[in-house]
Amino acid sequence: MEENKERSYDPSNHYGSIKSREYTSMKKVAETTQDLIQAIQDSEMYSNYHRLYAEIEKNPDLVKRVNEYRKRRFEIHVSNTQDYSNMHEELLMEFKDIHRNELALEFLIAERHFSNMMKQINHTILDSVNMDISFLGE
Repeated sequence: MEENKERSYDPSNHYGSIKSREYTSMKKVAETTQDLIQAIQDSEMYSNYHRLYAEIEKNPDLVKRVNEYRKRRFEIHVSNTQDYSNMHEELLMEFKDIHRNELALEFLIAERHFSNMMKQINHTILDSVNMDISFLGE
């Protein structure tokens, strides 16, 4: 790289840019990523999740209660607690009104299906690329 040239991140500019082969490879990954995003957005799980959430949003009290439940459920899930079962059972009792509401329950089921799909996609990708994440378990 010439000393007087300012570094450019434009792939068409060879001064300080990434190599053409790397750019082509990254472009293919980016295009494939867009295809994956489109496939996810075209899926029934994604569609149901967003359709049902839009219905819940029409009722401000219901969306507030559902989101409160979702937040608490998420906090329990990531808390790394030994008392997970009891905490989950207490949560279900506290939010039994949500589980009795047909629309809310249908949304929560759709959310679980969509989340499971996303988790499967993530696991499949991570398992396939042999990225070392063993340090996370230490």
